[in-house]
Parts: sequence; structure tokens; C-alpha cells
Amino acid sequence: MPSIKHIVMFRLHDRATEDDHRMVVDALLSLPSSCGVDMISYECGTDLRLRSGLTHPLGPNRHVSWTCTFATVEEYTAYNTSAAHGDFLALLKPLLEPGSRAAIQYEIP
Repeated sequence: MPSIKHIVMFRLHDRATEDDHRMVVDALLSLPSSCGVDMISYECGTDLRLRSGLTHPLGPNRHVSWTCTFATVEEYTAYNTSAAHGDFLALLKPLLEPGSRAAIQYEIP
């Protein structure tokens, strides 16, 4: 049975401080233990803010990437609808640069 990969990336608005960035990363890293769902794996990455990513002709890089893998669609759905995920979204929403979120879920054979 294939597992499910979830990837999301986003930018924080220009007024977000380094403390805000750290708070978002810390909140993401707490999701595996607080969402009540077993993740096969997870990873959080923050952009290195290299010049090439800041000045790319198709737009600047996102600030944060979150990737996690679930055994089933049902486990992903339970994560996505969990209170812990909802709390994270409430924390993120006022810091998020509108329109910067990009996400995908796909099967891994």
C-alpha cells in the first residue's frame, strides 16, 4: 500500500521577526507529538535566503518548508483535521504572506 507525502511551503510577511520565524518552526516541529497521528517521517526546512532565491526571476523563495509522510490517506486526513493542526494554522495565519502557501499531497509507492 502506498504511503502519503504532504509538502507545504510558505512565506511570512515582511513584518515577521526572527522570533516569529522561530515560533513557526517550533510549532511545526511540535505537531508530530501533539496531533495524535503517527507520522512515518517529517522534516522542517527554512530558506537559506541566498541571493539567487531572493532575486529569482519567477519570484522569491518561500521561507519555510514542511514535509511529512503518513501510512494512509486516513492518517493524513486525521492530521489535517486535528486540533493541533488547527492551532498551528491559527498561529500562522496572521504571519503568513497572502498567496504564498503552496502544498501538495501525493502517493509514494
